[in-house]
Amino acid sequence: MNYLKFFVIVPLLLLQSCLTYESIGFRVEFNENYSMGNIKITYHGLASTDSTMEKQRSDFNDLVEMIESDAVLLDYVEEGIYVKNIELFKEGDKLNAAVDGIFSNYGNNEMSLTIHKEEIVLMMVKDEDYRIESDGNMIETEDNLMITWPMGTRDLSWKMINLDEGK
Repeated sequence: MNYLKFFVIVPLLLLQSCLTYESIGFRVEFNENYSMGNIKITYHGLASTDSTMEKQRSDFNDLVEMIESDAVLLDYVEEGIYVKNIELFKEGDKLNAAVDGIFSNYGNNEMSLTIHKEEIVLMMVKDEDYRIESDGNMIETEDNLMITWPMGTRDLSWKMINLDEGK
């Protein structure tokens, strides 16, 4: 049984400034023996919660500086992700950010992805500020959410919808 630990890396700058996001999407593609894979984390609908144009501009300048810094790369390395690319992009009228990387030993305690003989299990602590969507089978308990995929599935995805956006 293999254990991989997943953590939602919300850039510290998003917490320090007045930036929020609508959702965070995850896509994991495993190699043949599930020992490593590619990961894409997409922050959808980045927005400033400040009302003044000057503060909004400052928030987005801070975001660009953070993305261009080496510190953010080190943050991801600490979580077990070697970042290959970080980009800001626009879809319609929404600003998004995407982090593409590879992992082999991805670790923290917010989410755990376990590879069993018959299924792949993603376990996370339930949070009332998020709604989860996934292509897997979801099971909820009072405190936790579990998503399962049949063994043999190599491409997994789930999304955390921010219900507390802008607060």
